[in-house]
Amino acid sequence: MEELLAMGFGRDQILRALSNTVDGDVSAAIEYMLSESTLSTQTTDDSYSERRNLELLPPISADEVIVTLDISQYTFSESGGSSACTAIAGCAIKYLIEQLSCGNFHSVTDRSCLEAAILSGVMEYNALQFSDPRSHTSIDQILPSILMDGKLRHVSEGLDGGIIQGMLTDLNCFPNLFDKARSHAEAGNGIILTQYASCSIIILLITTINHVIAGKYIGLIITKPPETVCLLLPPIETTPAGSNTVASSSRYVFFDSHSRPQLGFYGSYLVSSSRQEDIVKRLQSVFIPLPVDDVDEVGMDELGWNYIYNMQMMYNMFEASVLQLR
Repeated sequence: MEELLAMGFGRDQILRALSNTVDGDVSAAIEYMLSESTLSTQTTDDSYSERRNLELLPPISADEVIVTLDISQYTFSESGGSSACTAIAGCAIKYLIEQLSCGNFHSVTDRSCLEAAILSGVMEYNALQFSDPRSHTSIDQILPSILMDGKLRHVSEGLDGGIIQGMLTDLNCFPNLFDKARSHAEAGNGIILTQYASCSIIILLITTINHVIAGKYIGLIITKPPETVCLLLPPIETTPAGSNTVASSSRYVFFDSHSRPQLGFYGSYLVSSSRQEDIVKRLQSVFIPLPVDDVDEVGMDELGWNYIYNMQMMYNMFEASVLQLR
């Protein structure tokens, strides 16, 4: 209770949130209060208010393809599914990156395959044998099983601890994340979908054609405790003029194993788009920043530590792991 009060929530809000979570889980209570838009802390930051509104209805562009499932990780709550999002993200990213790298976009949107990825993630989570079935996994705990068959590699060179960190309070945190992931990922052969004689064909980059793809799909597993989601960044295309852009035939893909009733998703869902801004808005609707007090106004204790400020900063921190096909 005191920890939540220190973060700026009201006592009535906290009691209501704790009563709607399993065994009074603090992290789940925070998510509940944010998702219900019941923060008592007021802010005059227009950019923050605008981002809060994204939670209610992220703009859906005509380019988006949305796949909704009848199940979510919560369907398997009795088997630990409520806490299995990181393991599910690992299984989903492996399936999605393999399919997209082969040009199988139809398979990416196949509901039965996505549901199988959720079930596989729940099984992976249970295989870790936590003493507390509500324990959330870190990416380090699931990486060995993801990398076991040698198809994927964890991009860690040049990254502290093999992860990219960011702050939700930075309005450009997700575009910056994408740029950093691309800068550390490995360039390599990709595929291009083009039109020839009215037929869609896939051409492997063995010979030089009008334009080439300079890289591979990049998988990101993004965690802001207690939640994890995953997405794929499309390859970069080098045009005849020498500029870099997202390949015209490629798409961003975002997968969330949670149900989000406040967003209109009552099961897990997948969103794909050729527009980066669509995916950024989806991430902003899921990971909502907590307002941060001015540390100079709140002041420090005798040891130079400000509990409220540091708790707020910690809550706004996220980290991402980068994966690619070998």
